[in-house]
Amino acid sequence: MDDREREVLRFVVDLHVETARPVGSGRVVERAGLDVSPATIRGVMGRMEEKGLLRQPHTSAGRVPTDRGYRLYVEELMEPVSLDRKEQEELLFGVERLANRPDQLPGSISALLANVSGLAGFASPPRIDRGIFLSLHADLVRDGRVAMVLVLDSGLARSAVCPAEEGIDRENLAAGVEELNRRFRGRAVEEIRDFLFGPEWEEHLPALRVMRVFRKAAEELLETGRLSRIILSGVESLLLEPEFQNSRELARLTERIEGGGGLPDPKTESLPERGVALRIGAENEDEELHPFSVLAAEYRFGRFTGTMGMIGPTRMRYGRSAAIVAFARRIVEQRIAPAAGA
Repeated sequence: MDDREREVLRFVVDLHVETARPVGSGRVVERAGLDVSPATIRGVMGRMEEKGLLRQPHTSAGRVPTDRGYRLYVEELMEPVSLDRKEQEELLFGVERLANRPDQLPGSISALLANVSGLAGFASPPRIDRGIFLSLHADLVRDGRVAMVLVLDSGLARSAVCPAEEGIDRENLAAGVEELNRRFRGRAVEEIRDFLFGPEWEEHLPALRVMRVFRKAAEELLETGRLSRIILSGVESLLLEPEFQNSRELARLTERIEGGGGLPDPKTESLPERGVALRIGAENEDEELHPFSVLAAEYRFGRFTGTMGMIGPTRMRYGRSAAIVAFARRIVEQRIAPAAGA
């Protein structure tokens, strides 16, 4: 783009974000204080439409940015945004109230992001691959199944209930659990997972029924699903956006995100805001997410990592949204992670 096109794109994005309406050439001239005619700006906007940066939703209407136009704006034109004092205090006080239990943390983070941003917030539990096995506890429950609780370092605990093997009573259950604790205490979750689901696991574990029960429970205890159980908050607020009057789009969004799919990788897709990833519209791999933009960042809880972020329309205030995610991630790690032994 030449300098005039860059200037026009900046004002089209800013005006469309504010108004949710197509932006006409006269409005750009007025807002930017340009010493040119609207006809000149219409010509510039026409060239930008040919380049795929703007589109005209209706004949004789103004233009709106395309996904490509938003991407160029974010990477080259967007000014750095600092949160104001009120927003920072809201996040700081919100983090102070966050649950420091790992199983409750995702819901707290996602709700906080949604409340501050007015968009949808999401968070995943800390992933436990690097967690260290401390102890396993088990008991028979009323319907003949086995309840197991796995305790990891940094206070993380996982639980699962699965069918018991025939002939298991409390005595041999206790003996089997004692053997499992002896074998796995001090070993990393990813190492145990590889061992249990490797091709030769039966050759290296004693032929105890409890071992087979633990292997069944391990699919949940050791998170073989990895990206499941993402918590999504504030989706209903998106109904206030003109783009999302059809609630079916939001239902598909909820199903896809909570199922663990569609999130950008914070390690490979970063904005200038350190560690914040962004996918805009059709940049999302899943078609259900094409109407949305998704920001994500990795957060640390002790030795573990999870993902947090926000979802909104492509007509998003990207600078502010990225600043909210980056600031929230930083204070979560400063206030919550130390309590987990980071």
